[in-house]
Amino acid sequence: MAEKLLVLVVDRDDDIGTKTGIKGPIIGEEANLDVATKLALEDPEESDANTIFAAVKIARELRRQGKSVEVATVTGHRNLGFLADSSINNQLKVVFQNFPADGVVFVTDGAEDDQVVPLILSYAPIVSKRTVVVKQVVQLERTYYIIKNALRDKDIAPILFGVPGIAFLLWALLGNLAVKLILGLIGLYFVAIATGLDTVVGEWITAIIRGISFRGPGAPFYLISLAMLIMAAYSGYRNYMAIPGEAGIYEMVRSIVGFSALSAILYLFGRSVDTHRQKKAFLIGKYIRHMAIVMIVWVIVDATMKILEGQAAMTDLYIVSLTSILFYVVVAQIAAMFEESIKHSRKLIGVEAYSHGGARIGRVKDVDPEKGIIVISSGKKDIRVTADKISVNGHGVIVGV
Repeated sequence: MAEKLLVLVVDRDDDIGTKTGIKGPIIGEEANLDVATKLALEDPEESDANTIFAAVKIARELRRQGKSVEVATVTGHRNLGFLADSSINNQLKVVFQNFPADGVVFVTDGAEDDQVVPLILSYAPIVSKRTVVVKQVVQLERTYYIIKNALRDKDIAPILFGVPGIAFLLWALLGNLAVKLILGLIGLYFVAIATGLDTVVGEWITAIIRGISFRGPGAPFYLISLAMLIMAAYSGYRNYMAIPGEAGIYEMVRSIVGFSALSAILYLFGRSVDTHRQKKAFLIGKYIRHMAIVMIVWVIVDATMKILEGQAAMTDLYIVSLTSILFYVVVAQIAAMFEESIKHSRKLIGVEAYSHGGARIGRVKDVDPEKGIIVISSGKKDIRVTADKISVNGHGVIVGV
């Protein structure tokens, strides 16, 4: 029986769908030639069209060698990330149901598509990889994608646009007094990025916007958290209006950060309670770390404001910082111990599994606590990995640490 090979093209950022309106998967030589022609007519400089043409050429060469070959193109999502990988995974299921290949010949333009290699491997081995370069330099193209994705990145975009925007607004409202406040906020923001606090705040705001269920056991904590957030705004405004000059600014920052920190801690505690009830205990370690980070930022900001007001010396800030580091090390160890116990627990059954690069692999099917073996259902096969080869985070199980 002839070896079955799938010549596969991956359009991870879905240029095909955006420019032609055609949805993946595109299976068969004739269908792929039709799509490539339409895409080339829409955008003659589009590299995905040339990649599909190259895939068809490769498929014909393999058929002449006596191979059983099919050509397929799968598409992702213009926003990339998990949306793209989820779309690609769903389309790969369809492709392999129609043509259960023994191996994959991966044809790529060398840009975004390389990131889906772990996802392809969950269906069949890659027996060959061909990179198509048409009228462009690979490194130049990679640089372009790096810049484009950086501007979309939720961590980089706020620095490029958000920080200057806040600085200009404060300068317009407070004049020269804004200089210290701007520098302080920039410093606080960089500390938040370094410690992961920006992720906590982002998740917190997103959860509030989407709506938090007040029917679970975490409901009382959410209500008090919202009340603390309102108090943060009220207390900050009251201090700013009641205390003249720079002292009012410092007290405003202290009160806002204090009440906001309490609000965040209560919210995270409520999330921990709810996730345990929802059988997502693997998330609790993350919440423990986040609570520690919130407390550290709170005490550091408070100490900094006291120094600016002349109520404390710089030595006090050094002591607070050192103590905070030791505190976080202890808390992180406790969280790590908790996560290690979860990795050997059947509580992982049903949790989504991803590669280290972010591509979805499948879902945890079974756990053998005694042997430390995790069984992941991926497509039509099961993948067995040891507990020391996985980690857990907000998305689920990460394989290949």
